[in-house]
Amino acid sequence: MPFEKGHKINGNLKGRPKGTKNNKTIVWEMLGESVISEGAEKVKEYLDTLNGEDHYKAWLNVVEYFKPKQQRTEHAGEVKTKSALDDMTFEEAYLLKYGHRPGDK
Repeated sequence: MPFEKGHKINGNLKGRPKGTKNNKTIVWEMLGESVISEGAEKVKEYLDTLNGEDHYKAWLNVVEYFKPKQQRTEHAGEVKTKSALDDMTFEEAYLLKYGHRPGDK
């Protein structure tokens, strides 16, 4: 049925179906899966070569790609809460996370 003036056409009749991903998105997701599956082991091997604070700093840099930093916000009031981590040394936090002291394997 050809278009007639005054009739409404619902949607794009010859376009991509609603909810279907375009090719760039599909390729980008495939690349991401490849990087995660193949690259994760290489990153882990590299992190295992580092000790102490170097390991911790590199680990934090890697984590940002999976869980980006949130935008900073200003707090106008006074904060009186204290975290259990506030009194921990780097070595204690590392021991808590990894189960051994930095440099020990």
